[in-house]
Amino acid sequence: MEPLTLTALAVGKYLLGHLGVSAATTTAAAIGGAAIATIVVITFLTMVVIINWFRSKQSVATRPHRVAFTLKMKLEIGDHGLVQGVFNKNTNSLEEGRTIKYDSLDADLKEKHRHHDLVVYR
Repeated sequence: MEPLTLTALAVGKYLLGHLGVSAATTTAAAIGGAAIATIVVITFLTMVVIINWFRSKQSVATRPHRVAFTLKMKLEIGDHGLVQGVFNKNTNSLEEGRTIKYDSLDADLKEKHRHHDLVVYR
């Protein structure tokens, strides 16, 4: 599998596992979500960039059955990465998503991800 598919698969499993969905649907949903994810490179990633992306997806991200999230992780190539997306709890799928490769985070994002790799935005 390509790195993006593996990243989306890992995010789907992590999110679905935390939402109490079985492993069988986790795998199917994560693979389904892989097709819509993209990779962007941002040298200095800020909370403003994260919030603006969620705002641009407002029609998707603000429904009650959807979860807006970021997941901090190491990418396969060793770079720092943050997966940002909107997960649909009804269909168990990633509706919108992107992987962000970054060199550094601003203080707000560092604080949000200090104790947890997964952050849910309300």
